[in-house]
Amino acid sequence: MTVWPQVKLGDVLRRVERYEERREEVDYPFAGTYSFARGLFDAGSRSGASFKLPRVQRIHTDDFVYCKIMAWEGAFGTVPDALDGHVLSGAFVAYEVDRDRLDPKYLDWYFRLPDVWRSVGSASTGTNIRRQSLHPRIFERHEMPLPPIVKQRRVVRGLNRFAQVMSRIEPLRDRADADLKALRRVLYSEAEKVACRTAEMVQLSQIVRSHDSGWSPQCEEYPAPPDSWGVLKTTCVQWDGFRSDANKALRPELVPRPELAVHAGDILITRAGPVNRVGVACAVPADYPLLMLSDKIVRLIVSPDVDPSFVVAMLGAPTAQEYLRQSKTGLAASQVNISRSRLLDLIVPLPPLDVQRRVAASLLRALSALDTCATRRELSARSTDALRRSALRLAFD
Repeated sequence: MTVWPQVKLGDVLRRVERYEERREEVDYPFAGTYSFARGLFDAGSRSGASFKLPRVQRIHTDDFVYCKIMAWEGAFGTVPDALDGHVLSGAFVAYEVDRDRLDPKYLDWYFRLPDVWRSVGSASTGTNIRRQSLHPRIFERHEMPLPPIVKQRRVVRGLNRFAQVMSRIEPLRDRADADLKALRRVLYSEAEKVACRTAEMVQLSQIVRSHDSGWSPQCEEYPAPPDSWGVLKTTCVQWDGFRSDANKALRPELVPRPELAVHAGDILITRAGPVNRVGVACAVPADYPLLMLSDKIVRLIVSPDVDPSFVVAMLGAPTAQEYLRQSKTGLAASQVNISRSRLLDLIVPLPPLDVQRRVAASLLRALSALDTCATRRELSARSTDALRRSALRLAFD
């Protein structure tokens, strides 16, 4: 491996401040930075009258930009042609690159190395990690290896070719994800059709013996050790089953509440959280006497003549999911809610118990096969990502 001379970023970058006073009658095309050194994006156009920043700064193609308050999470990137002339707020720092010594595209690829953006971003300071800031003077002191410009351009050409090949994989992955989701909807829809053939329609409240929510005390950040109390996170509820490891350990000074522990046959439904995570249901397969509900999960205990797995299947069916979608309330997709009363008003089919069990078992077998496909797709995605990281590391060795 060739060892190239080290150079401070401040020696090959020149800080620019192309600030303009905000004008209310002007439309400004904003840009932003992705986390994890994934570059910049178009953040949409806004009229000067719609925001209160006293001024904005212009960026141009091949400027190197970072966000001071998000540098710790890799908010670095080089401006692409498509964002030439866009504007940024004062939270961003922009630099022109000394093109005689450093190729802007080489710098962009270099900062995609996780070890690089983490090392640079770790120099951010502040008491609140979400608001830590990287001062330009500290950023400019970071050193990077600097090969000859001819070598840099050769690396850029190679990585660009590799990126073109990898970009052909992304649409295939997206299509596979869409196909799996569509097939999952079909399976739930078919289960609902079979159930409705011999069913009466009832409100969920008619088949529920009891319902409650849990408790969300201040917990540790790690899962509860064996033989210790824990509070379940909403991620314990998944359509493919209950995940007991998705919990946080109860702090030792707090008194546990045994009545909130979950048991075999409990139906758990997420009632608060991000929009795509609310209204998810599962049945608890065994007793977990030391794991307690959080207050973002509703527990239903159904009558003895009702199969819990069948109820979960019907909660995932198109009719119920559309009802739950319309029942979600909240001002932002990141935090919505479903009230327990709305949940209990849901109408579900109720066939005889033997049909319930047959429908639930058939759906479970089909979903198990589908989950195998999803697992293989995820393993393939991880392999592709690992290949991308390896190619990037090799290019800079």
